[in-house]
Parts: sequence; C-alpha cells; structure tokens
Amino acid sequence: MADHVPNVGEHSSGPALRDRLDSWKEIAGYLNCSERTVRRWEQEGLPVHRHPHKKKAGIYAYKAEIDAWWRNGREHLKPVEKTAGPAGDTSRSKLLRPRALLVFLVTLGLGLGAWIWLAWQAPALEVGQFVRLTHDGHDKHGNLSDGIPSPIVTDGTRLYFAESRAGFSDLVQVLANGGEIVPIPSPFRNVRLTDISPDRTHLLIGNSESPTAPEHPFYSLPINGGSAQRLGDFQAHDASWSPNGLYLAYATNDRLILAKSDGSAPKEVAQGLGAIWWLRWSPDSARLRFTVTQPKTQSSSVWEVTADGSHLHDVSRNWNLPGDQCCGSWTPDQRYFVFQSSQWSGITLQAVSERHLPFRRPLPRPLSSGPIWASAPSTSADGKKLFFVGWQPLTESIRYDPKQKSFVAFLSGISAEALDFSKDGHWVAYTQYPEGSLWRARSDGSERVQLTSGPLYVFRPRWSPDGANLVFFGPAPGHPWKLYLLSKSGGTPKQLISDDTNEGDPTWSPDGTHLAFGRLPWMPGSGETPSLFILDLDSMHASTVPGSENLFSPRWSPSGRYLAAVSADSSKLMLYDFQSRNWRQLAQGSFGNPEWLSDDTFLSAVDVQTMWIVRIRVSDGATEPVANLQNERPAITSVGIWTGLAPDGSLLTLRDLSSQELYSVELSSH
Repeated sequence: MADHVPNVGEHSSGPALRDRLDSWKEIAGYLNCSERTVRRWEQEGLPVHRHPHKKKAGIYAYKAEIDAWWRNGREHLKPVEKTAGPAGDTSRSKLLRPRALLVFLVTLGLGLGAWIWLAWQAPALEVGQFVRLTHDGHDKHGNLSDGIPSPIVTDGTRLYFAESRAGFSDLVQVLANGGEIVPIPSPFRNVRLTDISPDRTHLLIGNSESPTAPEHPFYSLPINGGSAQRLGDFQAHDASWSPNGLYLAYATNDRLILAKSDGSAPKEVAQGLGAIWWLRWSPDSARLRFTVTQPKTQSSSVWEVTADGSHLHDVSRNWNLPGDQCCGSWTPDQRYFVFQSSQWSGITLQAVSERHLPFRRPLPRPLSSGPIWASAPSTSADGKKLFFVGWQPLTESIRYDPKQKSFVAFLSGISAEALDFSKDGHWVAYTQYPEGSLWRARSDGSERVQLTSGPLYVFRPRWSPDGANLVFFGPAPGHPWKLYLLSKSGGTPKQLISDDTNEGDPTWSPDGTHLAFGRLPWMPGSGETPSLFILDLDSMHASTVPGSENLFSPRWSPSGRYLAAVSADSSKLMLYDFQSRNWRQLAQGSFGNPEWLSDDTFLSAVDVQTMWIVRIRVSDGATEPVANLQNERPAITSVGIWTGLAPDGSLLTLRDLSSQELYSVELSSH
C-alpha cells in the first residue's frame, strides 16, 4: 500500500485539487472498472492515499500518479494501448478495451451456440397425403393372442406382413404402391413375422402353432422360395436382425438376448424389465430399441440398449406423453424415431427428433389423427414414405341357426367384445367395442344403460346367478388385470383382490357365493405360473384348486359338480370333479373359450385349428362339430375369440366388421 502523504491543503506543491479523486467510486470511474478491482490493485501498488486525521480513514488519489503508475509497467493488468490525447483519456481508453473484448466474446459465443443449435436440430417431420394400399379388410396385425402386432417389412418394391384369415396368421405381400395381396408359401399354419434380412432376401418368422404359448422357435425363410432354416435352439416371442448382418436380438419371456445372426453365441443383456417385444435396431446397428410392457401395470414404454449391452435406459420417459408408447422404427437417416402412442380412446403415430441438445427435452409430434387408429409404423428404404396399419374396429353379434345351419345377425346395432345374459333371460350385459365400457340392456337390445366409463377396460362380463351383480376382469392404466364386481345398477366397480398379480376369466359358482378364476398364460414376462383359484366372496379368501398348475380359463358347471379348464398351451380340455377331487383329460386338441351348455352333459369350445365350434360330451369326451366359423371372419380381441349362449340356448359369437388396411404417407422435413 502507498505511504501516507500530506494532502494538498498541507503541501501546496502537490497536484492540483482538480486532479484529485476523493473516493473509491471516483477512482473506479476514472479507471473505468469496479471498486472491488481498485481495492485489489491498491495491494499491487496503485497509489491510493488515506487521510491520517479522519476517523473513517477517507481515501484520495491523484490522476497524474495513477497515470504514472500505469506507465511504469502495469499494462499487464489490462492489455490496452495508450492513444494520443490527455493522459486521463488515454488510460480510460486502455481500460475500456477489455470490456469491449468481453462483449465481443460473449456475442460470438452466443452466435456460435445458436448456429450449432440450429444446425443440430432436425427440422420438423411433415406428412403428406395418406394413401390406402390394400382393400380386403382382413386383420393385418396377425392372429397373436399376446397382443403383439405384426410389423410391416419391405425390400423396397414390396411390403411383407401377416394377415389373419380364418383365425390363422398367414404371410402375404403387396406392392409398395398398393395392389392385390398375394400369399407367401410357409411351412407353418400360424406364422409370426418379425423382420427382413439386411440383404432383403429372407424373412424372420416364428412358428406360432399354439395360440396361447407365447414362446416359439424362429426361422429364416427365403422370400423367393426355399426351405425355412431354424435359427439356434432358442424359443422366443420376438426377434430382429441388425442392419449390418452381424447380430440377432431376440426376446424370450422377460429376457433380451443378443446373439450372432444365426442365433448362436447368445448373450443376455437385459432381464426382469417386463415383457420385451418389437425389437428395432438403429440404422448404424449401434443401438437397439424395444418395447417393454410391465406385467403388473400393463403399461408400455420404449427402451434402448447399445450393441455391446450397455447404457440400458427408458427413452420414452422424456417424451411426456399420456398412455402407452410402443412399436417404433427409425428413419433410415436416423434423424427421427416414429412410434405409436396408445390410449383406450385410440392409437396415433408420433415422431420424435433424434437430434436435440442435451438440456432440451425431445418433443414428439403427432403424425396421425382422426377416426382411423394408426399402428405398426415402418419407413421405406429411402425414408420418403411411412407405412402403417390403419384400423377402424367394429363387431356385430351373430347367432347360429341350427335349422339354416348358418349364422344370422343378432342384437343389431351393438358393437361388442362379449355378451352375457342374466339367468332369467331378461337382461344382457356387454362390453362396448372398442371403447371397453360396460353396458346393460334388455335382452332385445332396448333400454341401453352405460354402467362404466374409462379408463378401466371391461372384459367378459358375467351375471351373478341372482341377477343382482356383474363380475368381469380387465386392466386399468398402471395396474394389472384384476377381477371387479359391480351392481347391475352401476356405480364404482369393486376390485376383489388387492395384490399385484394378474387375474382373469371369473366364473360364478351356481349358488353365487364363490368365484373361480385363473392367471393369463399368454402374457410374456409376467413370471406367473398359470393356476386356478376359488374366491370365497364372504371371507374374500382365495384358495388354489388342487392340481390346477398350468391350467387357465375355468368354467363352473351348472350343477356345481365340475370345473372345466384349458391347459396353458391350449392343447387339452381338462375337467375337475369336486366330488372325487380329481382331474381328468376330457379332450385333446387346440381349444379356446369353453362354455357349458344347458346342463352338465355337454361343453362347447372353439377348435382353433379347424375354426369350428365343437360340442364335447362330458361322459366320454366325444367331440362333435356344430358350427363352422371359417367363413364368418370371427372377431379376435385381446383375449381371443368369444362364444356364448343366447337365452334360448343357441350359440353366439362375434363377426369382425373392422376395416384394417395398409396405408402409406409421404414424409418430408422443412
């Protein structure tokens, strides 16, 4: 610090008063800097003087001394040059330059950042006119009971997809610009299509023979003819080849496996997330995205993992969209990811940019809207088109007339997922399709009353024997499939069991005091062994039916003596006798949706191999075909084909009137 000197009032030889600065503020103003900087510079020799006789130690400085201090080698403190003119102006010019340089650097940085942001941000993806490519109306999702849709794959000229005909999923093709649908020969009756090879010569398919067994072997099928080649020795429910041809990813139960392209050398990269499906590689083969459905909550999200099995994370959690996100595909330039967003009210397509700054949340943009539900998006090889399945769901109930030996319309004007008539035949309960709400009406369809509204989706309602209540099962957003009880007058459905397991297919005991129910074997990743249970509605205690492991879909007989059920792979129809406490095989085949007829003498069921409704005699298991479904286009909902009985005992089922076609739309970015 500078030595104390007498002020000019004491020494007339000092600098003139007009050249004196009498405060830190004035010194800082002269030097064009902050007071804090002036105090710091004082420690480095800036000539600042203090009044020795003032209590508050007032300070002052002389401009000439400051200029001299600056000229004597202090330029390193602020790198400015002196210019011609008065000494004070020269110093101030030197000190102004650092601030200008700082402003210049900040402006340059902001401009460079803006340029990088604009260059990095992908422009919005725009869609053009929607074009319908097919016109036959058949189910384009494939007859897959686990609800996993079949994708659309392309070799650039043609589109390959699975189409459900007479209850089976067949391979078909159509030109990429639309036209007639042509079958593709396949060695399997029920085929799951999952991918096309990188060289566009082979299809990746699964042999889905059992309608309720989610895991099956996979094959490579030459498009232009030839034998299907088994890949590895694994069984899975979905699979995909990497674009570079090096890897095969497949999902089995709740495990994600990476293997060589022929299925050898498998390596587990994820386990325990839930049901993994819809596997899609990035165009550079560096990342794999897939959909995960939580068995306990039935919510779906999109996850990602790198090819080396690292950086596993949920990518859709940043999209901030309601409902479930699934079934996405990259555009070939890897700038966008197109996926489907599902709510009970409908399904839309969304696109999210893959290029965004780390601190910005990616915002998806809707690509579709309106009455058509859009799903299973896939881009063309050049990225200029988007292909998808457009769906307008609708059903009608039909009754089998044994005299005409054909089905006739029944309860016209109602689009239902299932129906059930009260024991006295006066009322019918049904699930409105596709909304999922529960309705009650007179048996002729009049006096319709809505009993529930979203978001709980109602499946397979059943009247209690006294006609006072309805039981059903279904999923609510964020919750497993559960059993619910509801008064015939409506109100709030009562959840019967409060654990986090999935339950389905409730059936009443004849006296209305108990319910039998099972698990849902078609749900991959649930980790739940199918078994049957009986719930006491008084104590609310559920007990396991002895010997019911790997059985589901129970049906209590009218007398209460028997409980019919189907094996988890749908290959056997089993019968439990409450008197002998024993199970026996009633029939063998591929059966679904068993129903008791008027008494304990016969059961009806759908033979999913022949697509006939058959009648099975309890005494000896003799099977008799009754009604042919092959030409009726039966509706296949999330829980399969529904059959039931009208008040007069005639057979009922649902005809699918949905329009389900392939569409394309031009893509562009601006």
